[in-house]
Amino acid sequence: MSSRLLGAGGTAVPEETFFAVRLFLEAMARERPLIVVFDDVHWGESTFLDLVEHVADWSREAPILLACIARTELIDVRPTWGGGKLNATAISLEPLTEEECDLLIANLLGAAEFPPGREPSAAFDGKGSCFVEMGDGVAAYATGDFYADGAPRVRLHRAGRHWHIARVAFERYWLRRWF
Repeated sequence: MSSRLLGAGGTAVPEETFFAVRLFLEAMARERPLIVVFDDVHWGESTFLDLVEHVADWSREAPILLACIARTELIDVRPTWGGGKLNATAISLEPLTEEECDLLIANLLGAAEFPPGREPSAAFDGKGSCFVEMGDGVAAYATGDFYADGAPRVRLHRAGRHWHIARVAFERYWLRRWF
């Protein structure tokens, strides 16, 4: 069965994969409580959403917190997402105002210094600077014209450790505040 789950020698059926993933998460949670964060869930394939629901429905004895971050478009695809689940809560957050975003950025970055004209800002018209998370824990500071005709003209700059520290602090803050 494990060779099929890993993709060798055939294709696993979704139920076997769901079972294996759930057992893996439960095994990790036996050592200490486990928080699993899924970001951009609204872009998830149907099978992925089924997997998350399976873990939420069947992992009752293990101390697992599933934090699924999604835009409201997820409700268009899955109107019952999170509804009727044991110990499930949906928290709807309104977008921050421009001033709130600027304050959040300033608080998170603290004493970080940026070159003149490249300070991060919530006011974004497609030209300027922003932070870009590129996946696999890699982030960059980008500048340029993000909505240029044809293709964006953007230059990526390596994000310093201040950005990574601020990101971790932000996520810890929200996890502690809500959970």
